[in-house]
Amino acid sequence: MNWYDYLLIYFSSCILVFFMIKSCGYFLKTTSTNNNLLNLLIVLFGGTLMTYSLYNNGTYENIIVCIVIFSMGSIVTYKQKPYKTILNTMICYLVLLIFEILLSIIIMNFFKFNLESFNTNTIMKSIFTILDALCTLITCSNKKICLFVNKITSKSIVITTFFPIIIVCMIILDAKYIFFSTSEIYIGNIIIISTLLYLLVFSIITDNKLIKENEKTELLLNLMSKYEKIIDDNRSFKHELLNNLLILKSYEDKNSKEYNDLLDELIDLNNKKDVRIKNISNLPSGLKGIFYYKLYGLEKQKYNISINISKKIGNLLNNISHKDYIYLNKIISIVLDNAIEASSKTKDKHLLIDVYLEEKNICFDILNSYTGEVNLLKINKKGYSTKGKNRGLGLSIANTILGKSNTIKMIQSVENNIFTTKIKVSL
Repeated sequence: MNWYDYLLIYFSSCILVFFMIKSCGYFLKTTSTNNNLLNLLIVLFGGTLMTYSLYNNGTYENIIVCIVIFSMGSIVTYKQKPYKTILNTMICYLVLLIFEILLSIIIMNFFKFNLESFNTNTIMKSIFTILDALCTLITCSNKKICLFVNKITSKSIVITTFFPIIIVCMIILDAKYIFFSTSEIYIGNIIIISTLLYLLVFSIITDNKLIKENEKTELLLNLMSKYEKIIDDNRSFKHELLNNLLILKSYEDKNSKEYNDLLDELIDLNNKKDVRIKNISNLPSGLKGIFYYKLYGLEKQKYNISINISKKIGNLLNNISHKDYIYLNKIISIVLDNAIEASSKTKDKHLLIDVYLEEKNICFDILNSYTGEVNLLKINKKGYSTKGKNRGLGLSIANTILGKSNTIKMIQSVENNIFTTKIKVSL
């Protein structure tokens, strides 16, 4: 080999180091914390080590050197936790291996290169390396892939599923250089990697489902405790009512002032029964608990609450997906919190909830009185609030949740000092 062959390989190695460190940065969701000179030195030094390793070590040693260079370069560049950085680097390296196999199929079968001629052609090897690194960078910069990788790296399941995949891929890569590869071997390699990746994705999805079920169970247990409190309060009310009735019965003079005063007190007390409970039983579990919990005790604070819930709604809500139902619970919880807080600052404290069926949509209308001015264009943005500083996260979170669902929509309007939130769930 001539000196310019080494220079060409060195140049392509430097580009590979730069692209791999950049790819790891996308997964870490961060940018370089170093100056440009230090970043350049990292790339040049890493390229030197890779070039030396390529011509002085075997395949296994070269793989280890590559992972160490990429990992150390990313740790120094981004200053994140070493474990997380190394894990993300190995994922980037897995993507690099997959594209290496795919590009090798194209070169070996469509351009009719064999392994011997390919290894002696430094120009072709350099172009191959740069193209492989570029494909990896483009893939790792994809937002959906970054989100998926973040979910992977946050699960303990990675330790038991991801590292075996890396080991198998390394063995496959080593086998490629030992034997003269054919299209059948490469296709077999792709099938193996695809199968292992499928098992990884399946494991992660199953793990997520278990977490969601645990969250649902925890939510229901919390709501059950709220129900029990309501039941205990009702028992206390009935017990007190029974005692008062016994007192009334003991009066001999039913026309006395004391008798009439006590009777009036009981009538007033009975008229102040909890309006929240009316029609809420038509809602399914979850939503029912949210309404009970959010509205409990408001009548004692002199809120004017009016609730109308259609009897058909409970069965219809059972037809929407579990994911959308969880989203709906979160959104309604946020909207109720905002409506209760906004109406608390008004004189009449009006709160109206209407749940009904409109064509093929389940509609939740939540109306509340308010004071001050409301900017409908900014109200759902993070940080905007009429409540003061360091507020305004609730509706921003609700708006983010709405972006994840294709079946739930929210419309807000203002008229005559009444703020209306209409949440529509399409069936």
